[in-house]
Amino acid sequence: MIHWINNRFGTNYSEVDLNEIKNFTLLWNIYENTIFNTRFSINRLETEINRRNLDFQPFQVCFEYFQNRYIENNDINQRFPYLNFRQNDKEQLVRNVLLGLENSDNDKILTLGIVVYRLRNNLFHGIKDYHNLNGQADNFTHANIFIQQFLGV
Repeated sequence: MIHWINNRFGTNYSEVDLNEIKNFTLLWNIYENTIFNTRFSINRLETEINRRNLDFQPFQVCFEYFQNRYIENNDINQRFPYLNFRQNDKEQLVRNVLLGLENSDNDKILTLGIVVYRLRNNLFHGIKDYHNLNGQADNFTHANIFIQQFLGV
């Protein structure tokens, strides 16, 4: 498949380049199906986080990664708008949490879930440029860690 994609679209992917993205598509399917009965929403995610009373520590590495990715010099950086938030995506909460203005563990986990959801929408709806997907490997590595931690609780 990768050979065909490379030939057809002028990309230069290897199996390793796309492995985390392929893993993400399967993990998201499992996550959305088993926890949200195939109907993910941010409100349902927030309810699930509150219901579970999750420990933040297993999510710390993911949080630090995304905080470092979207915050520079104590402010939102140029990457943040490319999450392409929609009206009901709690963008202000995500900003405040990443900036350290809101610090509850539940808000941090919710923020991670929203960022992962935005990555998912950008990937599945073609907003991510397929010519540069291999540059998204770290994002999806951390998204996968988040989902696995959430599923493992």
